[in-house]
Amino acid sequence: MLTKEESLGQGFNLSHYLKARLKAIEITRQFAYSLPVGIRESEAHEELKLLMEKEGVEKLWHPTKIRFARNTLCSFRDPSFEDEKLSMGELFYLDIGPVILGHEADYGESFIQGSAPDNLVLASRDLFVSCEKKWLADQLTGRELYQFAQNEARLMGYELEMRSSGHRLGDFPHAIHHKGKLLDWRQTPHRGVWILEIHLVDKVRERAAFFEDILGLELLTLQGV
Repeated sequence: MLTKEESLGQGFNLSHYLKARLKAIEITRQFAYSLPVGIRESEAHEELKLLMEKEGVEKLWHPTKIRFARNTLCSFRDPSFEDEKLSMGELFYLDIGPVILGHEADYGESFIQGSAPDNLVLASRDLFVSCEKKWLADQLTGRELYQFAQNEARLMGYELEMRSSGHRLGDFPHAIHHKGKLLDWRQTPHRGVWILEIHLVDKVRERAAFFEDILGLELLTLQGV
């Protein structure tokens, strides 16, 4: 049963919601794999804006974030340290929030420019999966979920950036129902209407990997919201 804060609009359409997610992933990966060595963050933002317009994105419900190198340490609201250039073998991430078919998508993923899989990048994805399994098995609240994520991150040798702490998602705009963070949610979050954000920091390396997606997606596609 959805709580009042987890409500969806009368126009919510599960098929459109899932299509919006898949299109966001497609755009993110297509763009990430096309980034050339030497491009600056500011230039990448302009290029991604053009790509999203080409792909029919109606609007953005949150500003696009592209972070190269040391800027990956920045949380969502932090300005980048500088307008970094992307070098070979460097870590970077994208976080996009397009509105597609009247529904919000929110997807973030980290990449390595022209290089083999990276342990920090893999760890961010693994931690997301571990958190989702723990939430499902133990019916954790949002707060308990992030406490678990923080502890697991430290066991992996990293730190979790707690300012990246999850939020609602749905048909646009979800904010008329709830604007709060998943971290502060004191109930068990319902499947399919929350974004779990993992922002994993390697203090020694001075880099971070970011991964976010819908919490409970498999349950959502099988059972509906």
